[in-house]
Amino acid sequence: MTLADKIILLRKRQGLSQEELAERMDVTRQAVSKWESGQSAPDLERVLLLSRIFEVTTDQLIKDDMELDPPAAQAAGEGPALRRVGLEEAERFLNIRIQSAKQIALAAYLCILSPACLIILSAAGEMGMMSEKLGLGLGLSAMAVLVAMAVLIFVFTGARSQPFEHLKEEPFEAGSETVEWVKRRQQEFRPRQAVLHAAGACLCVLSVLPIFWGPLFSEEPLFMTVMVGVTLAVAGAGAALFILSGVRQAAFETLLQQGDFSPRAKREFSGLGSVSAAYWLIATAVFLGYSFATNDWGNSWIVWPVAGVLFGALMCVLRLRVERNRGRE
Repeated sequence: MTLADKIILLRKRQGLSQEELAERMDVTRQAVSKWESGQSAPDLERVLLLSRIFEVTTDQLIKDDMELDPPAAQAAGEGPALRRVGLEEAERFLNIRIQSAKQIALAAYLCILSPACLIILSAAGEMGMMSEKLGLGLGLSAMAVLVAMAVLIFVFTGARSQPFEHLKEEPFEAGSETVEWVKRRQQEFRPRQAVLHAAGACLCVLSVLPIFWGPLFSEEPLFMTVMVGVTLAVAGAGAALFILSGVRQAAFETLLQQGDFSPRAKREFSGLGSVSAAYWLIATAVFLGYSFATNDWGNSWIVWPVAGVLFGALMCVLRLRVERNRGRE
């Protein structure tokens, strides 16, 4: 094992990001990145400091033929040896997530679009274009079909990614070759990511125009209802572009163990998945309970955007709490 591989291994077992190690070493993050990619090597003074931080001997660090023994590895990671991820596994994971990004974006778009069918058909029934019961029934059926399609897509993409769940949930080690390959793919994606973010932001901002400009052409209730549907369709397209970019970026961060997928974040945020699942189950129960109790299916859809905003606020509060607790340690 080379010095570069050992630095990557020990840094990740300590739960440190490149920025955090650089701060402790009093060097730049770029310097740590070059050490881990093998482009340069730390001087003797830095090697000594690395050995103290990682609690290993200098011989274990600099001698390629001297591997980290089990006691040293366990001391660095406070547990058993980490699973090693090779280039082949990283490539398979990244390809699956790239393919899944389009499907997840489509599923999210269908979920956002689904209330539009209910709103438009219910309005048509109220205006006498069909019976109110028929309009409500068709609207509910269309919404249920779109949501069911979205759920099927989510289940399918989740099943495809299931063999790689350990990458998201557990710390692992990757060789310098794998890390450099992922970084190169990430760098190649950045221009497209910027385009997707810009287009998504523009669509989200412009989505309100149909509602603003609709009254200038017609004040018929059905026409205005259709404009609400157009607003949802445009906003959904913008959200889909953000998801398309975000899923792919999350795949890169998973393999590089950055951001929410760093070893430290995996430990500290491990319970957020359960909180998220419980939250959306409660939101679903509120939607169904309110809708069946009031029979106001034409307006109860508002529960979902409100729940989405509150969910974002909840996650921010929980993350701030984790960060505050970390600062007290």
